[in-house]
Amino acid sequence: MNHKFILYNFEEIQEEIETLMKKLKRGDISHAELYSGVQHVYHHLNIAWNARDTEPGKIADLDDPMMDVWNQFPTDIKLI
Repeated sequence: MNHKFILYNFEEIQEEIETLMKKLKRGDISHAELYSGVQHVYHHLNIAWNARDTEPGKIADLDDPMMDVWNQFPTDIKLI
């Protein structure tokens, strides 16, 4: 498992959520900002999960065709 890659994505998620929470607490967030922020969170969460077993050198290129696959909502997680 690519721990460094997963951690990077979780740190991105944490930063985005903290930003969204600050704006929500102030009541200073638009629908578009919320949409974009949640989209950003899902992007990193999906990639962290879907590419978790990919070798580090194979994930560096955002133009990689696999990025489209990794960015999809996971099909192997049962939601509770």
